[in-house]
Amino acid sequence: MKQVLLITALALWTMAVRPVHSQQAQPKPILVVPPFEKRGTNLEPAELGNLQDYLIHAFNNTRRFQVPDRDALALLAQEHQFQLSDRADDAKSVEMGRMLNANYIVRVIVMHDGEVNLLMAWILDVNTAYVLSAETMEFTTQRDARSKMADFVGKILERIGGGEAALKEARTIKAEPLLTVS
Repeated sequence: MKQVLLITALALWTMAVRPVHSQQAQPKPILVVPPFEKRGTNLEPAELGNLQDYLIHAFNNTRRFQVPDRDALALLAQEHQFQLSDRADDAKSVEMGRMLNANYIVRVIVMHDGEVNLLMAWILDVNTAYVLSAETMEFTTQRDARSKMADFVGKILERIGGGEAALKEARTIKAEPLLTVS
């Protein structure tokens, strides 16, 4: 009986003395990935949406950001009366990020170059409008893009101060298929 009381008292004391880390944790920065700009590629809108989902999924899996999904982003943009088609330049992208209370916005252009498609991404700091990182990924199919996405995000994060640890972490978590377009 004394042992039970002693263990209970010790457990209660430990809970009272131990700091609660979840209340002290800093909130994760918000990173917004608006719809991609399409230039000279024959990809269908659903395929561009899949690529956007793969990129959102890869950023979310790093566990470094809060990343709204594209449907939530469309609703937020509608609430703020912001046209998602206004994403074509850095100034409009930054304005959209500010309206959505984001810290970062990822501007993406998908284009065709000979035999491959290119996905070019820029991460913009919403407060300064500076480009923090830029990276380009070549892909031929949706499956090819999906298989490269985690590594692509890792390279982007490595350039904005995530270091080798961010690259290694991003490579260990692979994006899963969300929707296949045939």
